[in-house]
Amino acid sequence: TIFIDQDVKEKYHRGCERFTLAHECVHWDQHKMHYLLQQTDISDGMAVAQRCPKETFSGKMERTEEDWMEWQANGIAAAILMPKHTFGQKADEIVSDWDPSVRSYYSSAGCMGLLAMELATYFEVSLQAAKIRLLELEYEL
Repeated sequence: TIFIDQDVKEKYHRGCERFTLAHECVHWDQHKMHYLLQQTDISDGMAVAQRCPKETFSGKMERTEEDWMEWQANGIAAAILMPKHTFGQKADEIVSDWDPSVRSYYSSAGCMGLLAMELATYFEVSLQAAKIRLLELEYEL
C-alpha cells in the first residue's frame, strides 16, 4: 500500500502525484529487501540503521545507501513515465510543429523551457521532471 499525502494532490498537480507513485513503486520493486532486512532484529523485532557521515577525499559528504536509493528511484521513475525513445520522438514532433518565429523570438534556453512545458503536459509530469529528463537525454534543438 502506498499512502500519498493529500498535499501532493492539492498543492501540486497530477504530474507530481504520478511521479511520486512511480518513485514509490520503484522502491517497492528494487529496494524492498533492504527495508525488510532492516526490520529484522532478534532481540526486539525493531531495527535502527545509523551511520556517521563520512567525508570523501574532495571534502564532500559521501552519499548514504538511502541517498543512492532515492537517486535510483527518481531516475527509474522518470524513465518509466518518459521513456527515452518516446520522449525524444515527442520532443522532435513538438519542435517541428512550432512556427519558425518561435525559434527566432525565444533564446535557446527559452525554447527549451517552452519545450519542457509542452512535454510536461503531454507526459503528465512536473515541469521540473521534464526539464531534468531533457538534460539527462542531452536533447538539443
